[in-house]
Amino acid sequence: MKKSNSRKQNLLIVILTIAMTIAISFYSLFLTFRFGFGTWIDYNIAYENKSNPTQTINEQIYDVGAFGYGGKRTVKLTPFFKYWNKVKHVDTLSIDHKKWKRVDKEGDIKFP
Repeated sequence: MKKSNSRKQNLLIVILTIAMTIAISFYSLFLTFRFGFGTWIDYNIAYENKSNPTQTINEQIYDVGAFGYGGKRTVKLTPFFKYWNKVKHVDTLSIDHKKWKRVDKEGDIKFP
């Protein structure tokens, strides 16, 4: 806010500052609950695609940190922009075994 600005400009700056503060606060709260309280961990890499080994079918468990583990799921992970994966729930009984190779590798949880 400046004296050289009109009253209308100063009022617009105040309103935009308040609106942006509220929006950023809600967004940071959303991120806290979204990423702070749990994530899916690869327990077992069950299958790899024969033509594209980076595409896998994984068994995952929901890690809730100090609260232990939640549910389980089986998903197909397809790489997306190198750092992300596209996730799709699959039933391993109905996959085409000609396209998938059984590997049974350890995931992110390592056993001695």
